Amino acid sequence: MNFRHLLFLLTLVGPQSQQASHPAQDAVTPRQFRQLTWLVGRWRGSGRFVPAFYEQYRFRDDSTIAMTAFTDSTFQAETADSSTIELRGGRVRTRTASTIYEAVELSSTGVRFRRAGAADGGHRFDRVSGDEWKATLYPRGAGTDTTILILRRMP
Repeated sequence: MNFRHLLFLLTLVGPQSQQASHPAQDAVTPRQFRQLTWLVGRWRGSGRFVPAFYEQYRFRDDSTIAMTAFTDSTFQAETADSSTIELRGGRVRTRTASTIYEAVELSSTGVRFRRAGAADGGHRFDRVSGDEWKATLYPRGAGTDTTILILRRMP
């Protein structure tokens, strides 16, 4: 076999090998989805170059967590930046008005989401304590500047 044939075979096999290195995630059960209860509550978030923001997470039903964003700490006036975290067909995803992200990692202390089909970017939520968690926003492409937001429980 000469070099040209080998190169041709590698180009045919290459994409399949990449897919095999990222196996499909097992179906998520309702019990596993309930591990995200640490998100439930009212939160004040802040981060580098990000002014304070306010969010509330609550279970709408056994398979949907609704996030409502508010303009200030009174939690009276909602903004348009609301979203959901959903368990549908054994898959966890978060959905905004314009985008759907799929969970690529899920544990009792964290969840990572990426845009469907993307190999990079997305965001991750990690529990720090009962009164604090952090959101890490990952850039897409060659960017390396992640944004970390700290959310602290509000009374």
